[in-house]
Amino acid sequence: MIFKGRFNVIAFLLFWLSSSSLCVAQSNVVDSLQQQLSKTNDAHKRLQLLLELCSRNDLDADSYDNYSVEAMRLSEKVGTSKQKSLAVYYMAWYYYLQSENDSARMVIDKELKNLSAPNAASQDIYFKLKNFKAITYQGERNYAKALEVLYPLLEEEQKFNDNFFAAYTMQQIAVVESRQGNTQKSIQWNKQALTTLPKDNTSYENVLATIYSTLGKSYEQMSLPDSAVYYNDKAIKLFRAAKDSYNLAISLQYQANIYIKQKKKEEAGNTLSELKALNDKTHVSDGDLNYSLTLIDYYMLNQEYDKAITFCKERLAIESKITIRASYYERLAECYKAIGSTAEYADVLEQIISAKDTIAQINSADAIAEMQTKYEVQKKENTIIAQQLNIIRKNVLLISSLALVLVVVAVAWLLFRRSRRRNKIKMLLMQEEEKRNALIAVKDAQENERKRIAADLHDSLGSYAASIKANADELLQESHLSKNNLELLQTNSQQMVSLLADTIWALRKDALYLTDISDRIKVFLQRLRSNYPSITMKVEEHLEEDVLLSPVHAFHLFMIVQEAVNNAIRHSEGNEVIVSVNGGERWSVSIRDNGKGLLSKDNPIYEGNGKQNMKERASSMECVIEWNTIQPRGTEVKIYPANTI
Repeated sequence: MIFKGRFNVIAFLLFWLSSSSLCVAQSNVVDSLQQQLSKTNDAHKRLQLLLELCSRNDLDADSYDNYSVEAMRLSEKVGTSKQKSLAVYYMAWYYYLQSENDSARMVIDKELKNLSAPNAASQDIYFKLKNFKAITYQGERNYAKALEVLYPLLEEEQKFNDNFFAAYTMQQIAVVESRQGNTQKSIQWNKQALTTLPKDNTSYENVLATIYSTLGKSYEQMSLPDSAVYYNDKAIKLFRAAKDSYNLAISLQYQANIYIKQKKKEEAGNTLSELKALNDKTHVSDGDLNYSLTLIDYYMLNQEYDKAITFCKERLAIESKITIRASYYERLAECYKAIGSTAEYADVLEQIISAKDTIAQINSADAIAEMQTKYEVQKKENTIIAQQLNIIRKNVLLISSLALVLVVVAVAWLLFRRSRRRNKIKMLLMQEEEKRNALIAVKDAQENERKRIAADLHDSLGSYAASIKANADELLQESHLSKNNLELLQTNSQQMVSLLADTIWALRKDALYLTDISDRIKVFLQRLRSNYPSITMKVEEHLEEDVLLSPVHAFHLFMIVQEAVNNAIRHSEGNEVIVSVNGGERWSVSIRDNGKGLLSKDNPIYEGNGKQNMKERASSMECVIEWNTIQPRGTEVKIYPANTI
């Protein structure tokens, strides 16, 4: 059976195939993919087919080696980031199958650095690579290192709420615990994986079958065969439904072993019959030692020793590996002993002893070779250490000189930093002083502005108050109330109240937007319409981007607009007044009329106090005010910030 990198059965294969030999059992799907691959020279298409082939667990070992190497080469040229990561994943499997675990981990770590951290697009391959890194440690029986990878990985998967990979990692931990003899922990982790595994994932049933298989093995280790059969039967049903011949054969062979140990002949026979039919169709178990030994044990259970002896001899005739031959010799000896063939039994025992001696010699030779390798490595390391020591000695003087230079530089640097710190403190103190002066200047400016506004209010409200007093005096002198005097009194009162309201509106807020001023102008025009019904007055707004003004500037702007509108109504002799309010960085406000024009020399306000007041208000706002003639007739008063000129 072929140990390949198909993700949904990794743990199951690691758990059961430690003593399995390789064979060729390719499916129709693999044959179809290989035919497509042979017919195309397109690099993108070839890469896609190669990755699909490498994902199959029914691909022969030699083909996998070739395909994984070519996939890696093509992915570097034309592959997407995801295809490159998958090619690295399969290349790591290639190294693993060659027992080059260090190389496998090296390519995995390099790709993990490229991925940096998992995200929605890369988390699947990120988690697969980390899981496989743990598998490489399991293959070396370095279970502590495997758990060092798996536990942090589980935290990452739970952080991303990836329950599928979290369940798979839990199952991996269960495998490690089982192989360390911690059967109860293994069962607990597997059951936690069962409750975590999401049912909406496309690989749900494959991982579920893997969990059931490892649970069956754990219960068999605890001498609970009924529970082992129960969970293994669940795995068989899932593998059968998925038409996964490879893993179905493994599960059937293992189930048959349990029945044989329980001496359940009928159940063992039925299971082996299905396994034999499956093998006749797919040849998935051809040459597998576990399958052969299970079949021999079944013959012996049924006391069909002739069949068992014949099968052992057939396998011995074609098997050359001494460790596998020893297993067949042991079964053959049991058969001869059971039928009382003493001579044959003695001959086979001699073969067993010879085989074990050979195995011992091989192991001894391997141990000696390993010791020799370690000695050579240690010798080289000692040589390197000696060379490094010699280099260190030669560099002592240089290092001492450099150290002295560094001390001098450090002292100079400290002195420099101290001087710079002093300068920085001095600069901060100066900046603080400037800030204080600026605040004082702002306060003075605000105070001056308040005084100016107070003066404006005094002048404006004073004139209205004087008018009201004059109107009241006239009323007292007349014997009867004049309607005209009453109307003048009412008008002056209203003007006084409006001016006061406008002033309070502007000054009671911390800041005002241009839209607020535009709305106030609308209210002002509405008050004027009743007195001037023949004149059309309106506001045009272009305020896609609003502008914030201080209350003082807002007050001055409103007063300028009010003065300009009043001038246009009283002196232009026109019938239309339009106020345009434009927002943005280059904001502006303009007042246009269609009258005779305010710029004529005979106009009474051409250089009057009203115009001078408007200029002063604009200057205090840091704005420009212009009076422009409109052709064919009319005048425009325009206000805009001075910094936009």
